[in-house]
Amino acid sequence: MPIAASASPAGTTIDDLTPKLSESDSGYTVSLGFTNLTDAPIMLRAVPIAADVGCAIELSPATVPAATHQSVTAAVPSTCPVEKDGFDFNVISDTEQRFDIASEIEPSTTPDWYMLLAFPTALAVVAAVLLIALHLWTPHIGRPTHGDPDLNKPRLRWELKYLGATYNFRDGWVTNTTALLGVFTAIFGTTDAATALFGDDAKESLNLAIVSAGIALAFIGAAPLILVALKRTRVEMVDVPGAEPAAKAPLDVETDEVYGFVVASTFTIAGALGQLFIFWQLSEGLNLPRLLNWVPFAVFAFTVVILGMFAVTTMWSTIRRGITKPVAVESDTILAARLLATAIKPDAVNTFVQALPPDTIWPLTSSGDSGGAPHQPGTLM
Repeated sequence: MPIAASASPAGTTIDDLTPKLSESDSGYTVSLGFTNLTDAPIMLRAVPIAADVGCAIELSPATVPAATHQSVTAAVPSTCPVEKDGFDFNVISDTEQRFDIASEIEPSTTPDWYMLLAFPTALAVVAAVLLIALHLWTPHIGRPTHGDPDLNKPRLRWELKYLGATYNFRDGWVTNTTALLGVFTAIFGTTDAATALFGDDAKESLNLAIVSAGIALAFIGAAPLILVALKRTRVEMVDVPGAEPAAKAPLDVETDEVYGFVVASTFTIAGALGQLFIFWQLSEGLNLPRLLNWVPFAVFAFTVVILGMFAVTTMWSTIRRGITKPVAVESDTILAARLLATAIKPDAVNTFVQALPPDTIWPLTSSGDSGGAPHQPGTLM
């Protein structure tokens, strides 16, 4: 057994001047070993180096019998100023022999799984924020002027029926959010990087980072499925092609509603925020110089702001586009046909016009010097 002698010659030695601090229910404990080389018992007492009224360290037992090696436990209460690098105190014998002890915090091998509560917490907070934002945004989104009766429903039941088949929630939300988290997962999710950043705490941080990344991806990956599950199916009466006389038939049409879009967006944002929060908490254990301790929080805050701006922009544009009837735009094919008909024979335009839908916009005029009467721009009836 290695023996470390005290500074002054005396009959007591200590095994280790840099023991490990172990966390307990009421603070920390330190295991010490003393050897009494005399033929009389020795009394011990512990005092903190930094004067603190509420820091009373208790030794158990406080007596080392004569000619005996004794294990002593020092109980450091939570009121003592224990720092990240440990806690320093003195043990003094009744013969005034002093031992300067610099205890170090023993690395924990168990991750702080309570950090995972960040995900349900983020889910509740994001849901509340989005509902408030939806209420505040509505006057700015504006109600379209085409008299859509669906807009008389509560906001959450508005149909996003004008998004069209090209809209993809996965492309708009999931891909971008997953890419954002991928940067942080690449840093925290590898053994080499975690060891370089966290040192002795690498295993704990790596396990927590991997589990939290899995939960975040589950939240984000479930969002498109939630949106599909909350789609609304309505029946529309549509014309039957080729039917004589004209007839209509029912057709099932699936559309998204605002509440489904909000729920799916909530899971996406909550998954990202929960993971970012855990990354920030893990970064508190980085081996950074004192002047750079602000960097982890600054990175976390900046990333949250970027995510928030992306969320606001995406939700604003999606809801507004989904409830606003698009303006019909003339295709290039029809425009080219008009130009060709006008160039060949102005009278042919009349024949072409009769074949067009009644609400088609006529933007051109025929040439007056070709013998035909000029056609004025306007709506063809």
